Amino acid sequence: MINLRGQVIPVIDLRIKFGMEELEITDRTCIIVVETRLDEKKIMTGIMVDHVSEVLEIKAEEIEAPPNFGSTVDTNFILGMGKVGDSVIILLDTGKVLADDKVSAFPVCLEHPPQVSLEKGQKSPSDLKGSPAAKDAGSSDNKPFQSAEAEAKVEAEKRARAEVEAKAQAEEKARTEFEARAEAVEKIRVESKAKTDAEERLRVQAEARASAEERIRVETELRALAEEKARTEAEAKAEAMERLRVETEAKAAAEEKLRRQAEARACAEESAQCEAEEKARVKAEARVKAEMKLRTEAEARANAKMARKAKYETDTKVRSEDRLRSDVEAQALAESTARAEAEAAEAMAEAKAQRDAVARARTKKRARAQSKARGETSR
Repeated sequence: MINLRGQVIPVIDLRIKFGMEELEITDRTCIIVVETRLDEKKIMTGIMVDHVSEVLEIKAEEIEAPPNFGSTVDTNFILGMGKVGDSVIILLDTGKVLADDKVSAFPVCLEHPPQVSLEKGQKSPSDLKGSPAAKDAGSSDNKPFQSAEAEAKVEAEKRARAEVEAKAQAEEKARTEFEARAEAVEKIRVESKAKTDAEERLRVQAEARASAEERIRVETELRALAEEKARTEAEAKAEAMERLRVETEAKAAAEEKLRRQAEARACAEESAQCEAEEKARVKAEARVKAEMKLRTEAEARANAKMARKAKYETDTKVRSEDRLRSDVEAQALAESTARAEAEAAEAMAEAKAQRDAVARARTKKRARAQSKARGETSR
């Protein structure tokens, strides 16, 4: 019982009313004075609660009907569910709570002690601390509990500090473990990337060596073919020169035979026209020498022409072989460059995908840790 402005008001402990464990009275324990009606009479009653967080005025459109808690819980004592920001507050019907004895079955659906929201017009002891009635009530009821309240307050503060320290240590340990795991994952990723890069370098080097060996082999084969062709052409040229020499010797022998025959005929007619024959013989020898000279010059021109033709053909073939070899080398270099660029692009894409996967995993872990921390803080 308390004395409020000369009026004696009964006080009901909600914990006992709800059939919950009774706690010691602390400096946060509050008495809320409510006005109810019983048989058309107004009755002032005090409700003792663990603490009062704040006094709110909730609009009617922000109050919803109570949910269904099952057959084991009677929701007739719940006035509604008030929405305040992101929070939901259970609004109790104080008239039914104070008038009915069956309300002790209600707390089975709650994990924490109920929070009572004050309706408009109700007052809490915190609003009455400065009034004379509050002083009278404190002087008449709270003096026997002053030492117990101080001890309970000290114990509560110690327990709160211990819980905060334990929670901080647990969070620090979890953070350290998470950082260690993240460092281990990063180290494994770096080692894997280094190993992949080393293998890629070895593969590129092996391909480069194989390409160089292939180019050397092709060049050697082309050089051997060119030498074989030059040797064949030289042999053909030597054979042609030998045939020409034989033909020239045969022609010279035939001409020598004709000359001797002419000389024989000239000697037979020497008696008639010796001087004329001598002149004719001299002219014939001069003509033969001129013919021999012309023939020699023609042969020299023909040999020079054949040599120039052979040299031109040799130079043309050498240039063709050089162009072919340059084209082969350029094509091989372009293919090698294209393969290297494609492999580099694939390696970069794979590294980017791995980095994105690691970033997403870190983001998910961080989100789960933050969500867990928010859940623990809200509890």
